[in-house]
Amino acid sequence: MRSPITPTQDRRLRTEAEQAPGIVEANEPAISGCGGHDQLYKTANQLVRSNLPLAAVWKLLLEYNLRCCPPWSKGELIHKLVDAYATTGVYYCEADLMARLPFELIAAEIDTDFIAPTASKTPPPRPKPVRVGFGPGTETQLQRLADLRGISVPGLRWAQDRGVLVFGFFVGMPVFGLTDCSGTVLEVRRLDGKTFPRVGNLSERKSHAVRGSSKRHPVGIDEARDFAHIVMVEGVPDFLAAHDLIQRQQSTDTNPAAPTCAPVAMLSGNVAIEDEALPMFKEKFVRIVYHNDDNGTGWKGARRWQQQIAKAGAYSCDFFHFNKITAATIKDLNDFVVAVDAGLIGDEHNALEGFWP
Repeated sequence: MRSPITPTQDRRLRTEAEQAPGIVEANEPAISGCGGHDQLYKTANQLVRSNLPLAAVWKLLLEYNLRCCPPWSKGELIHKLVDAYATTGVYYCEADLMARLPFELIAAEIDTDFIAPTASKTPPPRPKPVRVGFGPGTETQLQRLADLRGISVPGLRWAQDRGVLVFGFFVGMPVFGLTDCSGTVLEVRRLDGKTFPRVGNLSERKSHAVRGSSKRHPVGIDEARDFAHIVMVEGVPDFLAAHDLIQRQQSTDTNPAAPTCAPVAMLSGNVAIEDEALPMFKEKFVRIVYHNDDNGTGWKGARRWQQQIAKAGAYSCDFFHFNKITAATIKDLNDFVVAVDAGLIGDEHNALEGFWP
């Protein structure tokens, strides 16, 4: 027979249960591509240890999920709950847990990939990343980055002049980063090319999105407002490589005119473009130069973006496929620029050929 709960235990259980709702606000959102799985597991673990009934834990986890970017699917939430309960000695199979949970709380979303916010549960505005201390780099920093990534100094200088390339320090380390005039994103990488060390629930990583950054924001889309053509890429290096490639092809000694094409970047291939940015693609010519990943993530993301951009009213939206190049192993636009400089591929393979008049 189970031993009776002592008054001290009862007070502790009541206190834990009363504090449980605060877990939702106290924990940072779980952001895909930025340690999101670990953060989601941490929150689920705290909730299951709050001594609330399963239904209450589930309801709080759904509230927390509204703040995540993007919201996690119900299957991912359940998987994390199963793992979290296992650490307390309570073992569920996922099917059993699903049978016990009050899915009527999200009845309208039960068959969708993501749980969308309801009118009564509007998430609070996302705080923007702190960009104090970040700004233009020195010529030495530009040259160091050029050597690191194989991107020309003029290309990097153009990115810096547009305000999308910044330099600074992060946790005491010299870094370069991407941002734009919206202020909704600041993603940094170490200037020495090394990875950031594991800290807390964040694993070792080559790129770090500063707290408050939105992975769904297309970096540089506001700066592209007056450009008819947009080259859309994925990730920090490709964004800088796009500046290099466009600057080389459109602004030379014999043709010093300012470029008429602007780079835009999504910082993850796993997310959709935020709704607020889609109208800025209207009446644009867009070429998506995606990552040629072995697992197909880059292609999947590119197709998702194309559907959104076409629906937003772009004049056109096509792709450049690196898998057509057989002379060298090319996975992304940064690889492409480096291979061109090394003479590994010729003019017959031009990622921007025919894109502008």
